[in-house]
Amino acid sequence: MSATTLLNDIKVADMSTVIFGPYCTQTLADMGADIIKIEPQGGDDFRNVGKSANTRHMGPCHMTMNRGKRSVIWDLKSEAGEEAIRKLIAESDVFIHNVRAPAIARLGLSFEDVKAIKPDIVYIHCVGFGSDGPYAGRPAYDDLIQGLSGAASLLPKVDGNPRPRFIPTAFADKVSGLHAAYATLAALHHRARTGEGFMLKSRCLSASRISCSKSISTKQCSILPSVRFVISVRSILRDNRSRPWMVTWFWRLTLINAG
Repeated sequence: MSATTLLNDIKVADMSTVIFGPYCTQTLADMGADIIKIEPQGGDDFRNVGKSANTRHMGPCHMTMNRGKRSVIWDLKSEAGEEAIRKLIAESDVFIHNVRAPAIARLGLSFEDVKAIKPDIVYIHCVGFGSDGPYAGRPAYDDLIQGLSGAASLLPKVDGNPRPRFIPTAFADKVSGLHAAYATLAALHHRARTGEGFMLKSRCLSASRISCSKSISTKQCSILPSVRFVISVRSILRDNRSRPWMVTWFWRLTLINAG
């Protein structure tokens, strides 16, 4: 059997954006799953990262993360959008998103809401942090997680330059996306054996720290607010001016965490 047909009987309702969730669903699509990407009005912002070759809003990063998927644009706050997403969920095996818990609840798409529509649904929530820690519910991007997990301390071990720097790829998002894919496959196996739905959270910080655990010390990956962390962030930003779209978010989250 071809690897591209392993999941050809699985349909996924995908409300995730940017890289973390889309990397998970792109992996599932490569195995044959039918991925329906649900986008807001104007589309996923990640469509505009990088220069489109021929068609506007079809940047190379978007094309890489969303190959093999179908896409729809629905206003989920409208009656028509609400009806459409509920119908899609009723036909799907998996529902995945990276919307923060209060916002997804306001849309009527919490796990309990979705389970009421499709009792055996596999529900995957992509989050930055755990639900019971000091950063629970806060937003996160790859750059922030690289700093918090210690990943920004890995390059100094290679070239001897002690200044923390980003790994030049979306390391945290991609590692976490793969963890989400593994979790999805395990939950589908559980459902095949028991007939039960399942809810899982894939946590970006946890996945990234595990991936770095053999290469860094606990001092290098402490998530406690500290002056050392703020200094590290300043160094990272100074060395990564080519990613200016992240600077505002990074400073905003750094000030929250260091406060």
